[in-house]
Amino acid sequence: ILFFKRLWIVAERLRVSSQADIFRVYFQSPFLVVVSVAVAALFAIGFAGLQLRALSQTVEVLTEGAVSQLAASVVLGFILFAGSAIGGMRAIGYFGVIQTVLAFTAIVVLSGFAITMSGGFAALNEGLRSLAGSADAAALFVVDGVVHFTPGLGRGDDPAGANTAIANLSMAFAFMGFQASPLALKLILSTRSPNGIAAGQTWLTAGFFGGLIAFAIAIIGAAGLVNENLRLGALLDFLHAQSPWFAAWIFIGIAAGVQLLAGLALFVAGEGLIRHIYKPYFNSRLSKRGSVSLTRITIAVLAVVAMLMQNLSPVTLSALAALALPMAFQLWTPMLGITWLGWITRPAAVTGVGFGIAGVIL
Repeated sequence: ILFFKRLWIVAERLRVSSQADIFRVYFQSPFLVVVSVAVAALFAIGFAGLQLRALSQTVEVLTEGAVSQLAASVVLGFILFAGSAIGGMRAIGYFGVIQTVLAFTAIVVLSGFAITMSGGFAALNEGLRSLAGSADAAALFVVDGVVHFTPGLGRGDDPAGANTAIANLSMAFAFMGFQASPLALKLILSTRSPNGIAAGQTWLTAGFFGGLIAFAIAIIGAAGLVNENLRLGALLDFLHAQSPWFAAWIFIGIAAGVQLLAGLALFVAGEGLIRHIYKPYFNSRLSKRGSVSLTRITIAVLAVVAMLMQNLSPVTLSALAALALPMAFQLWTPMLGITWLGWITRPAAVTGVGFGIAGVIL
């Protein structure tokens, strides 16, 4: 939210329309351009692919195996390609409004069911209190020190099980990467006027939807923590048994949110690979029409790769998804230099992003 309006003004001044374009013109740094495109590709294949995998598994559960995860992933992948490759940014924007409303209503209704089936706020709080008092689950409610040093993954202690202050802070930073990602900025830079950015992004995005995440989604998670029968999969199963049409509506709302993110990720990654990597370095004479055609082909390839990885190598998919958000957070350094801290030079921005990415990967 700190960057949006200023970046819109910068993009208008420089006559560009993407994060990679801003880095190219402002810093004149091919490295930052490549990093921006790489982050977009990670979102398209890893982060969005992981969401689609979960969605495909939900389809298999709701249809009691009548539609397999493979079949669901193929259909969802085709829908993604059709929306992002054929419709382009305009279709993503218009359908995004509908998808956002659907996702919002699904989350609110699900949280309502979760709190009702838990017996209300008092019963849910009492359940959490009892859980905190049990020996098995008490660790979930305690920050387990500042930092734990371990031999490493696969070498003994599991670092993922350490609920330390550093682990929580690191995860919070990673989530902050989404607003600095090329996906979020593509939406902002595609708006015609900045008049609605201040109020819309502050009160709607940060306030309303931030509150929705902190309140409604937290209720769903807390209910599932207290009662295994209220976890997301079991809750959808219960709703499916009671009212299949209502469960389908809830599912469509969840699917809309995933489709919005995945479609935007595919479009931004496809456009970035052609406009910012292929055309300037491999085919400078490529026409505008040729760029559009190649972008559509690239989006199709990315969609197929994501679909194959969902079904053939989900562990690799998870690893790529784990890199997307924290790598996007490294882009805070050049974005702060463009918007708020003008004394951040190109060497400083490149060095900060380079060391940050090395830290994330290591």
